Amino acid sequence: MHQSVMLVEVLDLLGCEGKQATYIDGTAGSGGHAEGILKQAGDGARVLLVDRDEVALERSRERLKQWERQCVFVHGNFADLAEIARAQQIAGVDGVLLDIGVSSEQLDTAERGFSLMKDWPLDMRMDRSQGLTAWDLVNS
Repeated sequence: MHQSVMLVEVLDLLGCEGKQATYIDGTAGSGGHAEGILKQAGDGARVLLVDRDEVALERSRERLKQWERQCVFVHGNFADLAEIARAQQIAGVDGVLLDIGVSSEQLDTAERGFSLMKDWPLDMRMDRSQGLTAWDLVNS
């Protein structure tokens, strides 16, 4: 399986090969980075996956089913990582990853309303449980 250059660099910087360690992926997305960490680190790794986008978090959960005992999934904001880690009884970590930005899934899914190229109301919420959409903001 081909790994992206970015993933190879991230795994190298995290230095997780064969380590019994704890990592936080604060922008879990579809779980690709966490999957790379788990494959490289092995059975001793633990990954806390956090994302504001519940749909993305569910994609991560599905992708990482074979490592579910090593993963904790939390719907939340990476700005709150310290509190989230404490709530999960994680006292220290060996690496933290933030891949900040809009995902291609969010841009490509018309009903998410991230693109003006799609014929759908402007939404642009990373966390769809928030009430105010971009359309509401622009039109009020």
